[in-house]
Amino acid sequence: MPDDREPSSTDDPTPAATGDHVAPHAGDDVAPRARDDVAPHARDGDTSRRTPLMVLTWAWVGIPFAYGVYELFQRLTQLFGG
Repeated sequence: MPDDREPSSTDDPTPAATGDHVAPHAGDDVAPRARDDVAPHARDGDTSRRTPLMVLTWAWVGIPFAYGVYELFQRLTQLFGG
């Protein structure tokens, strides 16, 4: 049988409805970090060492992807273009 009664505020299980304390989020009271507080591996001088690795990584992913897109269009033209 369906419950025909009106919902009340006691039916709400949220902490605000039950009177429980709601804790703030972990980062709410943290001030924004200054530029000097940036981790050492993220500073501008270190990016020049990682550039060749990034190029190699993008090539490792990008070349097979581009070849796959090329093959896809070749097969689509064979299938639909005749």
